[in-house]
Amino acid sequence: MSSRICFTAHKYLPTLENNLTTPSGEPGWLCTFYTNDQYGNPMNPVANFTLRDTRIKLNDFLPSGLGPEWTMRLTGKLTFDKSAVYELGLTVAGLPPCSMT
Repeated sequence: MSSRICFTAHKYLPTLENNLTTPSGEPGWLCTFYTNDQYGNPMNPVANFTLRDTRIKLNDFLPSGLGPEWTMRLTGKLTFDKSAVYELGLTVAGLPPCSMT
């Protein structure tokens, strides 16, 4: 009997939560959920949360009041202690459509 072990390893860049502040100056970033109009444009804010982590999973919680199509907007200020060239990464998983602005 033989067995084969397969795995995939991913190396991610360091996360940014220690360098993010909300528009009001709190640590983290502001997460706002919106209902969408008939054209898919964000309309009314439903809920705001201050997130202290940059790894966001939406598989176990969504605020009430959202329809089948909705928008989530993340807002924050990214600052570093020194000026330099930085490499940033983004990982997105899920069903389309997804847009980032």
